[in-house]
Amino acid sequence: MRYPAQPRWIGWGNGEAAEHGLTVVQWAYTAARDGPDDVPGLPERGRVTFSPRDRATILAFAEVLLPGGGGLPSARDVDVAGTMERYIRNMDPRQAGRLTWLIRGFSALPAVSGRFRRFRHLQPSGRERFLRRLASGGGYRRQAYAALKQFVVTAWASSPEVSAAMGFDGSCLADDPDHAGFVRGYLPQRAP
Repeated sequence: MRYPAQPRWIGWGNGEAAEHGLTVVQWAYTAARDGPDDVPGLPERGRVTFSPRDRATILAFAEVLLPGGGGLPSARDVDVAGTMERYIRNMDPRQAGRLTWLIRGFSALPAVSGRFRRFRHLQPSGRERFLRRLASGGGYRRQAYAALKQFVVTAWASSPEVSAAMGFDGSCLADDPDHAGFVRGYLPQRAP
């Protein structure tokens, strides 16, 4: 699939998107939705590094989302930000850059939403209110929230401490004789 020469801002004109501070978030979302190859938009400048500010943004987001309790470790306990940094370091540079820009765009959302502070600088109660507002809203802000939430929860759930707390031993239901027939009915059949 060939992409147009100009960036596509879904639902916003280029001037309006920049005016509302959504340019980076929309660009990252379009790139993630359409695929990593030849998506126009922000220029590639080599590998984008995961900065201490990115780490602080992820940690602030993850602490609100996954505070721990009920026998499960918190995001801080399992170093979700470190896990995400390793994921990003091992990704294709273009996709890693887009994800890093998504984190940075998300960090700026409160600043362009009338709070005049980046997400990582909000008080914990302000972070919770802001995330509740994003989750109940719509548009690109909610999509940025949902994408980042999925990435953070995946990094948290992949930790051995969380797996142990949930009682997950790494086995597949398809290997369990009690569930094999049920699960295999939903799995694609292997070619002979």
